[in-house]
Amino acid sequence: MSMSAAEFQATIREADFTEHVIAEAEAAGWLVYHIPDWMYRTAMAKWRDDGHRRGRWWPPRGFPDLILVRAHPPPPELLFVELKSRYGKQSVDQIAWRDALVACGQTVELWRPKDWHWIVARLAPKPKEGRE
Repeated sequence: MSMSAAEFQATIREADFTEHVIAEAEAAGWLVYHIPDWMYRTAMAKWRDDGHRRGRWWPPRGFPDLILVRAHPPPPELLFVELKSRYGKQSVDQIAWRDALVACGQTVELWRPKDWHWIVARLAPKPKEGRE
């Protein structure tokens, strides 16, 4: 039995939502940078075990989930995206990163499963400008 769109949006885990967004972005021609949670946890465990960089976090706490870059077609775009589940809340660190990136003129967006149709449209290639 398949799930309705509303059920999907209400129950999808953030990790699964992330995978859907990454697949959609790559299919639409974006370069995607993402550090999976398992890699983050593995790196931190190694650093903790080795006593390396105590007190430092990699990636920094609160850094956006995705960095998306698309150079073609023009104009080029750089986009920072924070992904949240239906009820997920942004942490103080995530808000600080968002505010700092926006202050530097960067685009930072918060996406949730309920925004899926908008996300697909946002990621879609832009029509070429100029004469046909």
